[in-house]
Amino acid sequence: MEPTTTIHGLAGRVRSLAAAAAAVILVALPASAQDATETTAPETGAPASAAPSTPGIAFPVMLGGQLLTPQTYTGSEWLDQFREGDAADPAFVGDTEALLESVGADIDDLTVKTALYELTPAVTTETEEGIETTPAEVAVVAALRIDGTDARDWVEQAVDVMVGDVLEPGLVMRPIDTKWVLRVTDTSMPGVYPRTVYLKDDTAWIVQGDENYVWDALGQLPEPDPVMPSSADSLYTDVPLTLGGVRRMGLYESTEPLFLPTLGERIGDTFEDWLLDLYLGTGMTPAEMLGVITWWGLDAAQDGIQIEGYRLPEGGEAMTQRLFEDVFLVRPPEVSVDTDEDSLGELDDISAMLSGVEFSDEDIAGQAVTVLDYAGPKQYIFSSADTIWVISDPLDERALVEEAVEALP
Repeated sequence: MEPTTTIHGLAGRVRSLAAAAAAVILVALPASAQDATETTAPETGAPASAAPSTPGIAFPVMLGGQLLTPQTYTGSEWLDQFREGDAADPAFVGDTEALLESVGADIDDLTVKTALYELTPAVTTETEEGIETTPAEVAVVAALRIDGTDARDWVEQAVDVMVGDVLEPGLVMRPIDTKWVLRVTDTSMPGVYPRTVYLKDDTAWIVQGDENYVWDALGQLPEPDPVMPSSADSLYTDVPLTLGGVRRMGLYESTEPLFLPTLGERIGDTFEDWLLDLYLGTGMTPAEMLGVITWWGLDAAQDGIQIEGYRLPEGGEAMTQRLFEDVFLVRPPEVSVDTDEDSLGELDDISAMLSGVEFSDEDIAGQAVTVLDYAGPKQYIFSSADTIWVISDPLDERALVEEAVEALP
């Protein structure tokens, strides 16, 4: 489970909610209410796609063991609340209209459905210094549907419009239970996720609240479409069984590879960006990515040749090539010999890690291979068709490397 925090009070652009009440509280809540001390919501047995008031928009039935009372708005009804009165916000109206225009939609294509669960009510107390108000802690779910669109095309713009209390929101891909979701990040508070966004077809659900309520809400939303069989299903058969006449010590293969976090740590932020762009651009999640690793030593990282392979299904060739060129072959910036040594500390972690690595390009067994020399141990990286291969050679066993390159497709 990833770290969360609670922030009381409002931050950034805050909108008055007197006129819009519960329906629009999403846009002006504190940056996070995710550490509220409410007990985990019990299992309700609610249908995953129950939508009692608006056919076509699935919505959670309960949070915290309490029934939700969602409110549904047409696009015009939603924006009318911000056109005048206490909740007037011309910028919000204009940004929403621009969002619709950017995907070729109009106000009649928009439907918004919202509900909140109040964890603790607002409390007003009188002190010697005056009246003090402790804001309510709430969990909120909102669904935005734009008919005739794919939510992936407009979710980034929608987050910028809807999440007004985070000055520089960003998005990262994260798995929660059976779903891959987009976590909204706050550059001013690393590790905090003020909102969680789930997409399916033309609808985006935005959830705010304690982690328990995020899981509860997501569990009542439609499951993603099942991953269909693809060309990625037979990756393990492409890995050689023996090298130098010696049988491999082990092999591990996985869809939605469990070693993705390790891969991300090794490669850095560019891998995060690639995962997000993969999803927004193609609709693929890591659930459709296949990874395989096989090794010839007791400790794969130190005692022998290790081979890793990464493949996307059919339709992901362009993103595979980008992964290869922009992520696996990332190189540190050139550092002048006149540069103060202290400046190396200003490099990002990946560049700092690679600052002493020598890169070279070789032809091995008829294959163009990039070689990373870590002052002894080497890595050989190349792409073949729809797959990226990484051969790690900690003991300088060049003949085995050549045999591996020739054996891989």
